Amino acid sequence: MRNWIVFNDPLALKAWLITWGADAIRGGEVSPDIALLRIPYAYQSLWARFGQGAVSVGSEVYLFFNAVVAVAISGIVLRLARLINQLRQKLYPSQLVFRQGVLVTIFTLSWAGALFSLSSSGWSANQGRYLLTGVAGWSALIALGLTAWFPRRVFKPAVVVSTVALGAVAIICLFVYELPSYQINPVPAKIDLGLSYTYENYAELIGMSPAYPRVQPGETFTLTLYWRALKPTPTRFQVYLHTTGTQIVRRDSDPATGNLLSTDWQSGDQWAENYRIVIPDDAPPQTVDTLIAGLYNPDTGHNLIATNADGKQVTPIIGAFAVNGPQLASSPIAYRFGDTIALGTPQVKLDGQQLQVCLIWQALQDQTTDYNLFVHIFAADGKMVDGQDSLLGDKYPNSAWRTGEIVNDCVEMKLTNQPTSESKLSLGLYTLPALSRLSVTDAQSAPLPNSEIIIPFNETTS
Repeated sequence: MRNWIVFNDPLALKAWLITWGADAIRGGEVSPDIALLRIPYAYQSLWARFGQGAVSVGSEVYLFFNAVVAVAISGIVLRLARLINQLRQKLYPSQLVFRQGVLVTIFTLSWAGALFSLSSSGWSANQGRYLLTGVAGWSALIALGLTAWFPRRVFKPAVVVSTVALGAVAIICLFVYELPSYQINPVPAKIDLGLSYTYENYAELIGMSPAYPRVQPGETFTLTLYWRALKPTPTRFQVYLHTTGTQIVRRDSDPATGNLLSTDWQSGDQWAENYRIVIPDDAPPQTVDTLIAGLYNPDTGHNLIATNADGKQVTPIIGAFAVNGPQLASSPIAYRFGDTIALGTPQVKLDGQQLQVCLIWQALQDQTTDYNLFVHIFAADGKMVDGQDSLLGDKYPNSAWRTGEIVNDCVEMKLTNQPTSESKLSLGLYTLPALSRLSVTDAQSAPLPNSEIIIPFNETTS
């Protein structure tokens, strides 16, 4: 009311849109269609959210509050049913009940109107926490609903029990969820993937965990970066974590989730930066997305230059994550490369001088080494006349495959020499730079000579 009288702005919307113009919906005009879409979020952001709504608590806490609200709503419905029944019997409510009804109605309509007005003007204005000024009305409304289920003689014990229960929930929220969110996460003694990037002598990125996340569309994983400060910055810098091939990861934030501002750094300060990453349901499977991370000045948009351990300026590629394909039924295994990769029967098609070799691979376990595939053509005299070497899986290398995953890969070559029925195709896997071939066995577990699979061209499909 004071805001209305003094500023002609009862909900402080004008001040909101002036100080945070970017949050205005359609330039600040009232947008009822947007409000109807965003109003449901108001309840999700009302109970037990901290840090401007960014810090949530456990699902059991929200279940508790949802149960309280459900019981309160059902209690109000019960009171209304009793009132309607009394009116039918021409038993009119007392003055106290009438006043309660008027207050509840006024509060409900005022709250609904305020929520609709806020949600139709600002993108973030639909957060329930902005309506906590009505907490007294909320409390009265909930109490009215809850007491409908209890006889008056148990009111006092119920007050004690509910006070203790709410106090316990408040303590859990504070010490289990809220305080840990404002603490600096330490760097463990062992880091999955060590890194060495220095950003203009202000800080070092020293590691990442896990070393190579593997996920499927719709899944969520946690990525952690480990930092070490070298000296304080002249202005507040932020940390960025981005994917280079997609928009899946676009995170920019103050260091240590705002708990260790760059202007407060001291040489030797270390912290862990945790990111919870959600893979969209429609993310293309069997792809690899590269991650880059660093520091930037949000005032100028300048990314700090990254240098590696040799002092050379580089793009700060910290690693990647793989979006794996669905788990499919295992195909018949014809060959095994070591104990890491299985291969079905190769399908070879020759059309003139165009050769296609289609391979069905299966990961027998998670791998860290990428292999190269060789496909070589030999004449009858044993001389190699054509061939091609390439990274196994190309843009989806075998180090990204998840245990049990099926990967289809076709190699196409334009031959310079027409094969004859006496020509042979040789294929296998090897590592770089050692050029060491991976041993291969057939379906009977017999090792193949020279660690290669030989397919005579008289057995190919042309």
